[in-house]
Amino acid sequence: MKVKDIKSDEIIKMTAELYQEFCIGGCVPMCHLTFEPIKIGDNFKLASLDVAVKSGSLDYNTTQTMDVMLSEKADVEDFKKIQEDKIYQYKKRRAEGGGCFRINGEIVP
Repeated sequence: MKVKDIKSDEIIKMTAELYQEFCIGGCVPMCHLTFEPIKIGDNFKLASLDVAVKSGSLDYNTTQTMDVMLSEKADVEDFKKIQEDKIYQYKKRRAEGGGCFRINGEIVP
């Protein structure tokens, strides 16, 4: 099996071949919720989720759907809440006047 053959949300066992393919692609296999390494023999999934990303900002200000590596036991809902909180914190800070995107005293979203 190759990384491209992994279906979203399917539980997979990390093999030496998959581990090597992830590493060659620049990914150190780990759970993106707990940041614990995923080692050869561990079960994991690639979940297709909305992830908070930085777009022209120092803050997480938008989302992008991507495959996220999660351990078998990771709670997808916990991951979603963290991403939603990052966007909320950005919007809250901007609403309170934070940031440097102002034109004539008005905050530009």
